[in-house]
Amino acid sequence: MYISKKVLIILGIVITLLISSDFLLDYLKTNNSTTNIAKVELDEDTSEKVDRQKERFITLFQDEDYNTLYKETGNQETNFIRDMHSIATAFQKFKEVQTKHDSDTYYSDIDKLNDYNVIVDNLKFLKETPNEIKPKVDELLDYGQRNYQWVYNAKNPEDKGNGVPTIGMTRYEVLKTTWKNPSDINTTKTALSINEQWVYGLTRYLYFEDGRLTSIQN
Repeated sequence: MYISKKVLIILGIVITLLISSDFLLDYLKTNNSTTNIAKVELDEDTSEKVDRQKERFITLFQDEDYNTLYKETGNQETNFIRDMHSIATAFQKFKEVQTKHDSDTYYSDIDKLNDYNVIVDNLKFLKETPNEIKPKVDELLDYGQRNYQWVYNAKNPEDKGNGVPTIGMTRYEVLKTTWKNPSDINTTKTALSINEQWVYGLTRYLYFEDGRLTSIQN
């Protein structure tokens, strides 16, 4: 059977295209596989970097190196880094407050309110506080809130507060009630808890265990 030259040329082109397409498919599969492997390796490297960074920030906090922690979290790229930056800011301020209390320099109520407010504002809306440091962070938040309210109550006696103390309230919540600041506080520390008796005059007492109101004597 006679096959024209034109037909042979067309057949040759078709065969060449088929072979080329097979090579192309093989190349794409190989290249895609290589890309996926590279992506997995990149993801693993990124995850390890994040873990190392988190471990370092927690260590800086536990070592009370708040100044270095503050500097190294300045970029605030993620919620976690932003939280650690806010935590560093709050604990730096707490150190300043302690220094002011221990010095003979006059420490005005306005300055106290401003300092306590810095502590509270930086800890109030945290999103990703590591479990390893959360108890200490929560303790400082409670400290800032209580002391702010205490100074505010003393400075604003005309503000009568709202409601009365109820079981389960925190000390901060009690300070915002009509009972406001106690005239005296008696503290007892045991191996298991910290107990406080807040004295209001001669007949009213509030009893706290680990910061929560457990009993009212009125």
